[in-house]
Amino acid sequence: EGLSDRLPEFGLVVRILVERAAGADGKWAEWIGALPRNFSCGVHLDAVARSHLPPVAAALAGHQDRQLRAFTRALLSMVAPTAPPKGFDPRAVADVLFPGGIEEGTVENAALWALSVVLTRGWSPTPERADCVIVPFADMFNHGEPADVVIATGPDGDVGVFLKADVAAGASLALSYGKPDPDRLLVVFGFVDEAVQEVFCGVAFSVPSAELLAMGCNDRERMVVRASDGALDDIVWDTTLYAVLANRPVEQAKLVAARATGDREAAAAVHSKYATEVTAVLRNHFETILEQHYPPPRPVDKEPECLHPNLALVLRHNAFMRGVFLKATERLKGFV
Repeated sequence: EGLSDRLPEFGLVVRILVERAAGADGKWAEWIGALPRNFSCGVHLDAVARSHLPPVAAALAGHQDRQLRAFTRALLSMVAPTAPPKGFDPRAVADVLFPGGIEEGTVENAALWALSVVLTRGWSPTPERADCVIVPFADMFNHGEPADVVIATGPDGDVGVFLKADVAAGASLALSYGKPDPDRLLVVFGFVDEAVQEVFCGVAFSVPSAELLAMGCNDRERMVVRASDGALDDIVWDTTLYAVLANRPVEQAKLVAARATGDREAAAAVHSKYATEVTAVLRNHFETILEQHYPPPRPVDKEPECLHPNLALVLRHNAFMRGVFLKATERLKGFV
């Protein structure tokens, strides 16, 4: 469960535990010592915080839970197998990973900490996810879009951190943590990026046609809402209009032809003709998102914050996302 396609991450978890066990003699002792001991990524969210997660974020957190369970079982099978293979000495493995001995909870706590390090600092250098790496110390750059620095590997395997452009002396430098998806940033890295410029609009097509694909319906970097004012990218309007015209193939063809030839006037004519229908569809879509994904805050139990240390983070995320989609909804009201 959650391990077969995550072997590179598990290998990195083991490597981190080996380095931690080496203490001051380890090659990366200073880096290990500088790593956080507390995290706020999805696997650390308690039941109360999770009850406030939107569906996509909840699904990501659930995947992290499955990884943790699988990795914990794998570690336990290495140090305390029920039936060790012939020639395998679990005590030797335990001495390497846990030289201080194993008590109740030792393996579980180690798995949680090491996985948290990998989740928040590891990345795959290839689209196939054939490997997972961490660049010690370079992993301590904060996230920023656009990024100031990039990490690159040379032909000899050396890793370097390079400026993308000149910066002022003493300026803080940021590294991109990947796709600026607020749900992903919350659950994978444990922070809220209120500086994000755009968020995915949530419009998706289960079985998109070739025309919809050509328009860019699967491009999450274009199917977006502008965070500052709720404006929609043109692709959101085009793909929604195309879907509205599902039973009017002649009109669909006009839209497709206008886009293909760059005839903005013809495309605008089709949009104008069906503006009321498209606006109604989009308003209903965003109102549904607000109702199901980012509803108004619920009353929170008046318990000490220390009992739910990450709840405020989740509520802050939800408030930001709700604000973006409220802007989109209000903007659409002005088109009717």
